[in-house]
Amino acid sequence: MLSRCSVFLSHAPSVDFQFDVMPDGTLGDVFGLSLLFNEAKPREARVCMEGGYGGQICRTLQEWRLADERWRLIAGAAFAMNK
Repeated sequence: MLSRCSVFLSHAPSVDFQFDVMPDGTLGDVFGLSLLFNEAKPREARVCMEGGYGGQICRTLQEWRLADERWRLIAGAAFAMNK
């Protein structure tokens, strides 16, 4: 798991690790990882997802079979285009 997390640390500008802490203070079986994208402008976001670190992260997730090819639709669906 640490080797996979290091892949994200080398690409994403901000990574948030989330642990499942039980009421007694022990750790549960669930571990989460939240990747934050800093691009605010539509054009920057599109570049990030098509050829930047966002695309690299999603391609890696697809190689690991944790995502499918639908991630490629994110740039066109989630970000407005400047005309």
